[in-house]
Amino acid sequence: MLDVLRKPASDPQPEAVERALREVRWPARIEVLSREPLVVVDGAHNGESAQRLQAALLEWFPDRKWTLVFGASADKDLAAMLDALVPVSSRVILTRAHSRRAADVERLSELAAERGALVEIADGVARSLDLALSAADGQSGVIITGSLFVAAEAEEAWAARVGAAPYETDYD
Repeated sequence: MLDVLRKPASDPQPEAVERALREVRWPARIEVLSREPLVVVDGAHNGESAQRLQAALLEWFPDRKWTLVFGASADKDLAAMLDALVPVSSRVILTRAHSRRAADVERLSELAAERGALVEIADGVARSLDLALSAADGQSGVIITGSLFVAAEAEEAWAARVGAAPYETDYD
């Protein structure tokens, strides 16, 4: 009986697997919201995921200048995240999500400044997106990251900006 439960009825066809991989959507994982201007959202919320994001940005967009929109939960390793992300950013905008767990932007500002960032602060993720896009051009991009709360609010703000239906999310 257990063998019946463990074995699939048939092996998946390679074409079906390829189609599924092309169509899969993994929200807020190096998700491109727009190509022009380039707007990327990623839910990196710890030092390791911020390092992986940094590596991906350098590999996939090697000549791009980034405006970093960053907000994180207070209980995270903020220093490690900023260690990874500030060096690939020519501009840093700090914000906080509408979450009781969100880190204070003044604390984020201190940490980012210690890493050499010239910091701007925006009241809310939607406002920070507007601010980031105000100077976007063909050579720059906007990366919004630091928490899944920030990522979800960024996706909602982008959808409202372009008149699209917001994604159904389960980040909260």
